[in-house]
Amino acid sequence: MLNAYCGQSRLECLQLIVDASVYELCIPNHVYRVLRLMQIPLLVLLPGIILTFENSKIAFTLAKRRGQWMSSSFSVESSSNSDKTSGRQPGKDNRRNAVTVNNPMAECHRQAKDQEDRLTLQLLIVSCAFWILSMPSLIFVGLRALAENANSAHQVSETFANGYYVSWFLYQLNMCIDFFIYCVVGSTFRETLWALVERDWSKFHRLRSTLCKGRLIDSREGATVTRSDSRRVN
Repeated sequence: MLNAYCGQSRLECLQLIVDASVYELCIPNHVYRVLRLMQIPLLVLLPGIILTFENSKIAFTLAKRRGQWMSSSFSVESSSNSDKTSGRQPGKDNRRNAVTVNNPMAECHRQAKDQEDRLTLQLLIVSCAFWILSMPSLIFVGLRALAENANSAHQVSETFANGYYVSWFLYQLNMCIDFFIYCVVGSTFRETLWALVERDWSKFHRLRSTLCKGRLIDSREGATVTRSDSRRVN
């Protein structure tokens, strides 16, 4: 079998002379075989495990914070309902309900919750896309590495060769698909990109600061207003 990699240093080539005809047989050398085996953990498994672990950690943190917000909102609503059933003065009840309805902290929580839901969805899609697009390459590289380390000449079928190059194309697509995921899922990212294309620099810097800092500052300001209002009511 004539190998397309003949003449490169990573392959060992042998010349066979049969009936005045010269045949060149190239097989992978030891270094090439080791590098092929190292591709499996270094290119797919290790990055995939790290990516999935970190994304899961971020998603768990966001879910925990959303749970705390929901519990605090529920406690405020239950306390207001208990005040109504206990028969307190209607003036105080009206002021407390006004604070609850017009609470800027609750509005910031809703906005932050929507943003964090989209962020969690982005993390899930990125992790799933990495494994879906990388697994074919992992399988074909592993099969080819096992065949090359069998120390025997083997003929690669056309179907296997086509599948190998398709899997490699999917792996290369995995390197650039995150940008399109952010554009589809992230509305703020999409608006920032469109502002950059239109060269609307004021809108671009405002949205960019929103992407970088989030709405944590707004939430803290809302918490300060809520505390001051609650002190006035009490």
